[in-house]
Amino acid sequence: MDAGTAAGRYFADRVEPETDRDDRRDDRRDDVRPLDYDLAAVPPLRGLPCVVCRTERCARDQQRHTDDGLCEDCRDRGHEGISAPSAPATREAWVIARCRHIAATSATSAERVARLRADWRHLDHTDRATVARWVSTQAG
Repeated sequence: MDAGTAAGRYFADRVEPETDRDDRRDDRRDDVRPLDYDLAAVPPLRGLPCVVCRTERCARDQQRHTDDGLCEDCRDRGHEGISAPSAPATREAWVIARCRHIAATSATSAERVARLRADWRHLDHTDRATVARWVSTQAG
């Protein structure tokens, strides 16, 4: 075919369907992991975990007049919980008391950071800001 004709230009620029690929689609496939059905079946944690064993606490443990941060099992075993802030305590005071307890009971700074980050993920935006402020004052 003559490259000067319309048909010639068409066949010169044409890519065969078996070699035509959308590279962007293939790149996205590399980032996508298959759905882990076991992980997807686990409901999200409700509230903050126990400060000792890190397991989910029942609703009764979270709604106590003075939330010590413990699950029922750890409380029965005599583990030390969060010291209650002075009354009347605001939500911010409770979050700071939890941060102080985590800092005091963590063996290393890496453990402290990991535990605070885990709690941070379970908090709402206001409480996250409180944790961030507390951490920044401790580092400074």
